[in-house]
This record gives sequence, C-alpha cells and structure tokens, in this order.
Amino acid sequence: MVASINQFLKHKLDWTINSYQESQAELYFKYYSARKLKKYHTRHYSVRGFIVDKDTGQPISYGIVRVLENDMQTKITKNGNFNFMNFPEGQFTLEVENHAYHSCQQIIRRYSNEHLNLKIEMQALPVAHPG
Repeated sequence: MVASINQFLKHKLDWTINSYQESQAELYFKYYSARKLKKYHTRHYSVRGFIVDKDTGQPISYGIVRVLENDMQTKITKNGNFNFMNFPEGQFTLEVENHAYHSCQQIIRRYSNEHLNLKIEMQALPVAHPG
C-alpha cells in the first residue's frame, strides 16, 4: 500500500508541488521533507521553456504544456516558464494551452544529454465585444 501511495504522489502531486518551487519555497521544502525524498531542485531539467505573447512578447502566465506522444505534462508558472525533468530522447510534439490564447503545438527533437531551452509564442484569442 505504501508503494501505491508513493507512486500516486510521484505521478500526480510531485509535479504540482514543483510548480511552487519559486513562489512558495517553504511549502516546497516542507513537502519534500515530509516525504523524505531528494529535492527536485538538485536535478537538471532536460527541457525548459518560456511562453510569450506573439504580439507583445510579454510572458504568458499559467497553463499546461503536454507531450502528445506520452503522458508527460507540466504547468506554466506565473512568470511564463515550464520545465520537464528526465525528458526522453527522440522527436516529440509539445502542446501548449492557456485559456486566453489559441492552443499551439511545437515539434522538438532531443538527443542524449542535451538540454533544450525553448521560447514558444502564442497568439491571443480575439476578445468578444458585447453588442
């Protein structure tokens, strides 16, 4: 049963807690201390990126980045950043979603021991005017 709980936490809760590493550092460290796990900040990110508005260049806060070929996903932070750890080698399609922007996809290729730094631009949805 303990193994099942740890597996659930690893796949469902750990990645959510990681998104709070910068904004809620105390919560982040208390969580990993309670779980008695090695903190994620000591690992290297395989793929990291920055999401910006295509027209203004401003960071886009919040949303999700998914890998279509597997079940990997991560959240976009308040500052427009996202990170994937232990990303596999090969060609993959990233899908980026935010409620105020058109979803977009970007194909990436990652090779062994390579760390990718991406900048992804999103187009804002048109604003509906009442009338």
